[in-house]
Amino acid sequence: MEVGQFESRCLANMEEHNLWSRRLFALGNGQPSRKMLQQWAMQAGMIDEIFAEILQSLIANPLIPSFSHREIMENLNDELGNGDKTQEHFKLFQGVLASLSVSVGQYRETAPLTGTDVILRGLRNSVTGDPVRALAIMASEELICPREFPILM
Repeated sequence: MEVGQFESRCLANMEEHNLWSRRLFALGNGQPSRKMLQQWAMQAGMIDEIFAEILQSLIANPLIPSFSHREIMENLNDELGNGDKTQEHFKLFQGVLASLSVSVGQYRETAPLTGTDVILRGLRNSVTGDPVRALAIMASEELICPREFPILM
């Protein structure tokens, strides 16, 4: 898919979302834009970037039974590209950033929004405590798709 097609498809998906009928978004003219898409990508990237760290913390959590470690390790290995640096998930996500004309510098200089910060802290804090809660939070975070992410922001 060409860069322009990717951006057009993302913007079309955003426009179809019922989010734009909410009064809060009507105040900001109610239309998704390239800038919003770039902001979403940078915020989503911040979450994607910590997944390997979170999975390692899950394995280090003494409350998580060792029989769960194999599946967590499989997820971690997948996150890290199964040994292929070009297939690391965050490296792949950097392709999304690049396709939206977001430079690595711009990404690194962007601070997390309040919602993103809450998610990041929640993920980091959850994996050191109760194993059921930690695994549930990880699983639910994996299920947030691009169409839903703006609601959290």
